Amino acid sequence: MPSEPLVFLDTSAHFAAVFSAQGGGRAILRIGESGAVRLVVCAQVLREVEDVFRRKAPARLGVLAAMLTRAGVLGIDDGEVQAVEPLVVLTKHPPDAIVLEAALRCGADYLVTLDRRHLLVLDGRAEIELLRIGTPGDFLAWYRASLPPEP
Repeated sequence: MPSEPLVFLDTSAHFAAVFSAQGGGRAILRIGESGAVRLVVCAQVLREVEDVFRRKAPARLGVLAAMLTRAGVLGIDDGEVQAVEPLVVLTKHPPDAIVLEAALRCGADYLVTLDRRHLLVLDGRAEIELLRIGTPGDFLAWYRASLPPEP
């Protein structure tokens, strides 16, 4: 890999990172802290994450904010409606089409999600070309395989 991979995290990946200290989501944030990967989200994901945490775990909002800051997560804008609309056909869910469009637009190497219904089923589709889609564990396996062998 010539440079640090660009990794797009969806809402479910953030939730998993905060609630599982030993899980793959948390490991990805730690890798982000080290600067070995660049982490990115779109405004839609940030709105969803905040809404979920306000409803289900308001006491953990500060933890979430601190983790995202330490990991250097970059926020980008949501895409234009005309760019998102064709992806609704793929995802069958408009909010996930926004996530997919943002991941493609920013040139992400990997979209990390736990969404088996709308996003994980798209991995390998020709329409999304070089974007890989997988769970936190899938990403970690891909990332480890991309590292140069130890001497």
